[in-house]
Amino acid sequence: MEERALRRRSWPVFAGIAIAALWGVYPWTVDMNLGQGDYADLWRITALWCATSAFFLRLGTCVVVLRAESLVVINPIGSKEVRYDAIRKVVAGPASGLKMATAHDERLAPVVFAGSLLDYRFATSESAADEIRRRMPRKPRPAAQAEPVRRQLVRPCRSADLLLAAAVVSGIVGEVLGLAK
Repeated sequence: MEERALRRRSWPVFAGIAIAALWGVYPWTVDMNLGQGDYADLWRITALWCATSAFFLRLGTCVVVLRAESLVVINPIGSKEVRYDAIRKVVAGPASGLKMATAHDERLAPVVFAGSLLDYRFATSESAADEIRRRMPRKPRPAAQAEPVRRQLVRPCRSADLLLAAAVVSGIVGEVLGLAK
């Protein structure tokens, strides 16, 4: 079986719109701060814009990846991988999103399928749950033999990480300029 990514299309679209809107008003903010001669606040605002953009980028890149033997839940900060034979229950609903329980009573809740008003219409959580159930074996492994969920505490997201680094640098420059007044 080939790898397949499951997500609501609205997540990357929402993240893109939020980032575009944020940076769309940025020139007006720069103009206003330059007119007042307040360079420290301009650097601080740049830091806030970069950090907020990093947050939306991480949200927009959330996904559930179906692999041959396992699935990977990629959330904004970390990720979790579990084999299909260790999954015991997959529940979906428009209000609750998508939730999974494993043989070791661990819970997985992909952020990308969190509750949504659009899900009432398009039933994306139910479709994802059906796709996961099709890949689960008829007879799961006993809990003693099932592998635990593998976790990655912080997942890489280069574009968001670069923006976060720019936010830190901008914040430091803004504070240094603020102290120099």
